[in-house]
Amino acid sequence: MSAAAHVRALLSLVLSLILFAGGAGTAFGQGATAFAQPSAWEGPPLTLTEALREGLERNASLGLARARVAPLAYRSAQERSLVPPRIEAQIWQLPITTLNLAQADMYMFMLEQEFPGPGKRGLRAANAERELAVASAELETQRLGMAGEIRRAYVTLALARRDLLAAFDTGRALEQLVELAQTTYATGSGSQVSVVRALLEVSRLQERIALLAGEERMGVARLNTLLGRSPDAAIGALEEPRCDIAATVRSNLAAGYVDRHPEVRAARAAVNQAQSAFTLAQQERRPDWMVQGGYMLTPGEAGAWTARVGITWPTAPWSRPRLDASIAEAARRREAATAAVAAAESRVLVMVAEAAARVDAASARLGVLRSALVPQAEHLVEATRLAFANAQGSMGDALEAQLLLLQAQLDEARAIRELELARADLSTAVGEEPLAPSTRGLTETSSSRVTDGPSGPGPLHGTPTRIPAGFQRNEREPSTQN
Repeated sequence: MSAAAHVRALLSLVLSLILFAGGAGTAFGQGATAFAQPSAWEGPPLTLTEALREGLERNASLGLARARVAPLAYRSAQERSLVPPRIEAQIWQLPITTLNLAQADMYMFMLEQEFPGPGKRGLRAANAERELAVASAELETQRLGMAGEIRRAYVTLALARRDLLAAFDTGRALEQLVELAQTTYATGSGSQVSVVRALLEVSRLQERIALLAGEERMGVARLNTLLGRSPDAAIGALEEPRCDIAATVRSNLAAGYVDRHPEVRAARAAVNQAQSAFTLAQQERRPDWMVQGGYMLTPGEAGAWTARVGITWPTAPWSRPRLDASIAEAARRREAATAAVAAAESRVLVMVAEAAARVDAASARLGVLRSALVPQAEHLVEATRLAFANAQGSMGDALEAQLLLLQAQLDEARAIRELELARADLSTAVGEEPLAPSTRGLTETSSSRVTDGPSGPGPLHGTPTRIPAGFQRNEREPSTQN
């Protein structure tokens, strides 16, 4: 063997040691590769339906909102009841020279009850019930918004894990490129620059994986917080996002979604409550009543009964301005509530239009990525690998093609994420019940974190892992290194 061959072999050994020391130190699992994956995500599996049910029951913000609405259920019973009666006892003509109560000439015992004007109690109770209806509708609006946040957090976490898996798969492919570069260099048909560049791309990918792992942990913390869990609680396998490319959704929207949206229902309930408050303000023109009865006890003489009736005068000249201002205020509040209905309907229409447009755009983008960009990137990887193996292409071209494939896979995952988030926003915009069965959303089967090996299920919509043939070792096929 020539001296040059010995030098190449020695350099190949040194570069292999560099790869082992630099890559394995930051590996996610133990094994021959720096990009090995553990067997599964830690923690129990979590479906979207389970996440929604748990979050809507245990979320702290929703719990606070429900606690604030609950007391309003008792207002109606209070308004239907009379105010407590008043009992009085009076002593008449007690001499100033003594404190002996027995020396008084007369004792009076009185019972007094106030009665609101006719119809006032019923109107006040009805107004309290409508306030409860408004608060309940607003709670449903908050519940619907929280369901949308949970959907978005769930999808974001699921696709963050997909990104991580795609990076792992690319890392294993890059390692195989490094092996191929080392083999060609050792045999004298390759260059040292190709090996070093391949190692550089491996290190860059490890940095990228560290960032993606951080995003995955942040996604776990956010989803746990929305579900009312500890931020560091383990979350196992998630459902795979649906990757079907739907037709234009505008024509598929069910009629009446504006009327059933909780924000619109809350606005209309507020109109009813404002009308009730206006009627009650007008009813204040009617007087209230006070009835009092009692018994007068005179020592040494016959006792006597006493009675008294009182009535308010709401339209007295000095009281009428206050009453008129109260009625005018109630009228303006009713007008504002009516205007709020139109504003709520407009907001719902805009939300639906924007979400539908996002769904259509994301579907179109995903279609282009899946039908053209990703297959073309796969073909480019295979072509550049074969060219490099046959000394007809450069390692730079092979590395660039592999990284282009990773970017195309990540773009596909981003398009799926945008599609799922748009579908979640569309469900929120049309007021869809969060726990009702829906054709929009994720698949019903749970995904697992890892692949079954180089040829197992890959990170994107159940297709095989996109490591081109020849980049992986197979016991049934000869190696293509030489």
